[in-house]
Amino acid sequence: MDRFKLVHPFLFAITPILFLYGPNSDITPINEILRPCLAVIAITLAALVGLAFLIGDGRKAAIVVTLYWTIFFAYGYLLTVAGASDLVKNRAWRFFWHPAAAMLLFLVFCTIAFVVFRSRYTRELGNFVSFAGLCMIVIQITEGIQAKLTVVPTLQKSIAIHSASKPLHRPHIFYIVLDAYGRSDVLRQLYQFDNTNFLDHLREKGFYVATDSRSNYSQTYLSLASSLNFDYLDDVAGQVGTGSRQMSVLGNLIQTNQIVRFLREQGYRFVSFSSGVSLTEIRTADVFRDRLRFLNQFEYVLLQTTPIGQLAVTSRFQESLHRQRISYIFEHLPDHASSRTPVFVFAHILAPHEPFVFGEAGEAVDDAGGRGFRLGSGPGSDYVMKYRRQVQFVTKRVQRTIDEIVAQSFEPPIIVLQSDHGPAQRPSGEFGDLQERMSILSAIHLPYGGSVLLYPEVTPVNTFRIILNHYFQTDLPLLKDKSFFSSYERPFEFFDVTNRIG
Repeated sequence: MDRFKLVHPFLFAITPILFLYGPNSDITPINEILRPCLAVIAITLAALVGLAFLIGDGRKAAIVVTLYWTIFFAYGYLLTVAGASDLVKNRAWRFFWHPAAAMLLFLVFCTIAFVVFRSRYTRELGNFVSFAGLCMIVIQITEGIQAKLTVVPTLQKSIAIHSASKPLHRPHIFYIVLDAYGRSDVLRQLYQFDNTNFLDHLREKGFYVATDSRSNYSQTYLSLASSLNFDYLDDVAGQVGTGSRQMSVLGNLIQTNQIVRFLREQGYRFVSFSSGVSLTEIRTADVFRDRLRFLNQFEYVLLQTTPIGQLAVTSRFQESLHRQRISYIFEHLPDHASSRTPVFVFAHILAPHEPFVFGEAGEAVDDAGGRGFRLGSGPGSDYVMKYRRQVQFVTKRVQRTIDEIVAQSFEPPIIVLQSDHGPAQRPSGEFGDLQERMSILSAIHLPYGGSVLLYPEVTPVNTFRIILNHYFQTDLPLLKDKSFFSSYERPFEFFDVTNRIG
């Protein structure tokens, strides 16, 4: 163990990252853990060298740095455990809560560090910590390898698409997905928001508004995997099993979807925007629009286990980043409308879905990281008020974006404005209110006579079938419009709820 006397700080710095990555490896690309690993290694090296120089003892410096990482990454988990206890829920004990907890743990760190500095048994303690670090890293690596080995092989939809002739028109195609934007009747009845003026404005622009449109699936990954491949996912569920939770399969279907493959063959350039959600970010696009200062999804969750992440939530830092990402997409979607090369633009916008960070006029509001969004249900509930406020802003902002896209296009574009699923006052992992969850916005702009092919009940699985048939002379049959519900615990166990939601 003497050979590893200065290695254990690095092991304790990396292990929490691998610990978080393990159970999330199916939805997290492995490259997303590279940046945090390099960051903690650099910090560990600097702290180890600096502290060893100050106290003149490398062993003691290593133990203190290891202690620091242990407390640093355990902080968020300790808050979670404390928050679930009845004791902390009692108002009389709230003074123990964050950020007072940070001060308490800091005192614990200082006390233990002082004991280490005064101890004469640092060699034995260092050997023990080294052994513990090696065991933990081996366990995490083993679990990571096992997780990767159990991943179902990459699946790819492959529907035979036959085109009778070259298309007469190759208009730009914009596929804009507003996450959890409800259908107009749901917004009016459950959220007291009437978006009739917005829908009438779209109709004046030539949009067809599907008044009875529903989502095909109740979850984002399922919905986008289906719509981008214009097919249902029964065969996928059959291959992975209804008890599987391998969401990476859906990520593969989204990343290597059929509509992009087909349009590239037709000379289209593919443009994708960063959504902040790993599985829906198609970074292999010809043009991937992102803001480098944004944290990826894994880094954000990792930060929540630390004091920095908890303080950042309190100081509205993460909400600010989320607002900037959404505003960036709205602002730059029209940039590609003036291109002379036909483009397919895909943007998954995580709004009006929580976290609720926009006021009605677009002003910044604090939702504490989206934690308090389910405080009851009904017209006066916290979720309803916050959702209504954010959907009002999103409606105004997307209308302006649509107007800019149409104005800047040199020929009438195809614009598909849809939501992946509706809102949900109750946890969406339960059946809850299916009408609310499955009823979606669907407004589609199909120039050159394409709108006559649309109908009130059209669902996303048929959207691109209609587009390809009309503009590219393909012979794809329309599928029966169905809706399936599944829980987060068993995402591939589909329940046909078409008749239940009318």
